[in-house]
Amino acid sequence: MTIAANKLVGFTLEALAELNIPIQAIDERRYLLKVPPEHRAALECGEHLPITFDKECFQQAEDSSLEFITPGSPVLGWLIEQIRKKGSLAQAARDESGRDFTILVQQVASRFQVDGGRVEAAGLRLVDSFLVQFEYLLRLTAVETRERLLRLLIDEEGKVLSKEESQAARLDVLTDRQGAPSLPVEVLARLLEAAEKRLAEISSREEAELAAQMSAKRRAEEDQLRTYFGRMREDLQGLLDISRAANERAALEEQIRSVDDQLARRVAEVDERYRVSSEIRPVGALVVTSKILEGTIVFMGGEARASLPVRLPIYAPEPPPYLCPKTGNPTYHVAATSDGRFIDAPYLAVCSESGKHLPKDELVACAATGKLYCPEFMRECPITLKPVHRGSFYPCQECRQRVSTLAIAGGVCRACKTRASVSDSDGRVRRIVARYPRLASWGTWRLSETRDIYCLELHGALSLARMVINKSDLGIVHCEKRNRFLGAWKIVPKEEIV
Repeated sequence: MTIAANKLVGFTLEALAELNIPIQAIDERRYLLKVPPEHRAALECGEHLPITFDKECFQQAEDSSLEFITPGSPVLGWLIEQIRKKGSLAQAARDESGRDFTILVQQVASRFQVDGGRVEAAGLRLVDSFLVQFEYLLRLTAVETRERLLRLLIDEEGKVLSKEESQAARLDVLTDRQGAPSLPVEVLARLLEAAEKRLAEISSREEAELAAQMSAKRRAEEDQLRTYFGRMREDLQGLLDISRAANERAALEEQIRSVDDQLARRVAEVDERYRVSSEIRPVGALVVTSKILEGTIVFMGGEARASLPVRLPIYAPEPPPYLCPKTGNPTYHVAATSDGRFIDAPYLAVCSESGKHLPKDELVACAATGKLYCPEFMRECPITLKPVHRGSFYPCQECRQRVSTLAIAGGVCRACKTRASVSDSDGRVRRIVARYPRLASWGTWRLSETRDIYCLELHGALSLARMVINKSDLGIVHCEKRNRFLGAWKIVPKEEIV
């Protein structure tokens, strides 16, 4: 059985005792509840009702009348209702006078900053909600006993409020204790389950803290025992080492075993005295009616529109952040995109050509200027293979291909400047010669390449030639030729070379 289930057993038994309803154990996992006559119809049972807190026992039971007690079960709901009627569950309402609804709405809306748009909180309205404060007495027992009163404030959703949230709730400012509407039994049972889970965490943590605080003292006592019995054992062992008679040795060995047993027993007694145990007893509960702001916050700007559902206690009207659909980041600073979205404002960027407002990852940075552009305005440089804005491309004076400013200087591209000598065993040379056999007659080849083309320079006895050849189909794009010793380059038909 889990810790939460054990706490549920404790709550049920305490409540039955307070209501003077007899209960007896059938075995380790089943109980027999004697139901008062006036409640038998409500529980649809006779004088006796068998119950269990053990799920496995319930599932294996042959008795169809066995009731499984869990938060939300009919029997527990009935029990909570009887406690409430008896007055153990106090009821009250928060004093909401002096709260201006318009100011609250403005306060919520002002939490957001919207670039390129506005925020509307007109859809918010006030609705009733509940807070429940459970009080428990936590008793920690070890060498000493410590007690403290625990107060857990839980909202209608089952959230246990933090210390700061509990202080903001101001349960010291209450009114209309008799007129406050009661909390539905099924909701109270669910909140009780949340309280039990938190109590288990608190109990476990404080047990560990107390054990840590007492560990040094416990170790000191154990060390003292080990020293005392250790010396006694050493003395007996010394006598045993010099003893020769069999009966004396047997007696000494028996005494040594007795000393070891005493030490183990005394250490176990110390461990037991310092073992921390906890007990939690319910003291009472306060059901408080409160108001919450419920509805939708809407962000609007141009074609952009987004909504944020909110449910806020008016004693702490802090809206949740907007979750950016692009980054997943929570934010209170949003911005409208040109295509109708709201995103985290720091993630918004502007296209330097179209002026569109878009998420950064939907724009491309120009490798030449660093500016951001929509992808349709970008081209890949055939030499650097980096994205560059289409306006930053220029033709090379030698190969005539358009390259980015990153790959050209003095009118000549990097590929043309870096032609290197290659042998006829180079795979590229063999591929080109296979297509154009006449090129094999040229003495020296100097070659470079880009993403799309080969830049070829041929050296003959009297002439020089340059060729630009497509890598994909080996089609000749450009040819030029000049005398090796004088004259300028002239564009020539490809047939003059190949």
